[in-house]
Amino acid sequence: MIHTVKDGHVLPFKYLPIGDGTYKVGDALVFVSSVLEKVKSGSGQDTDEGAHYIAMFEGTVATSGSTDYPVVRAGDDNVIWETTLSAPDDDIAVGLKYCIHTDGAQHDGTTTNGVLEVIDFDGKAAGDRVRVRFAE
Repeated sequence: MIHTVKDGHVLPFKYLPIGDGTYKVGDALVFVSSVLEKVKSGSGQDTDEGAHYIAMFEGTVATSGSTDYPVVRAGDDNVIWETTLSAPDDDIAVGLKYCIHTDGAQHDGTTTNGVLEVIDFDGKAAGDRVRVRFAE
């Protein structure tokens, strides 16, 4: 979820086609076969898959691409996002770039091709809050 917008602007919603599945506000999304899908294992966790978006809706999409849903582009340098650690991370540090967890919502502790740049964190235990920006 959004933690801070440094310059105070409101992120513009975009309405884009979504793949079938269940979504929550705050899920990280990436384009797969012309529709946005939730980040999952091997798809969208790092910088290899292009721009990330954040779901601004909750619900289940039954038919892939049938309706456009509200999302915001994640890679705005003025926006700080807040998430949680999916597992303990004794090596977390400000400035390191981590991948997105396979649940599409958390920091995962992997730094190879990381897309979430750590700005600040509350602790190193699973569930502790971490503030990041998308470094795309």
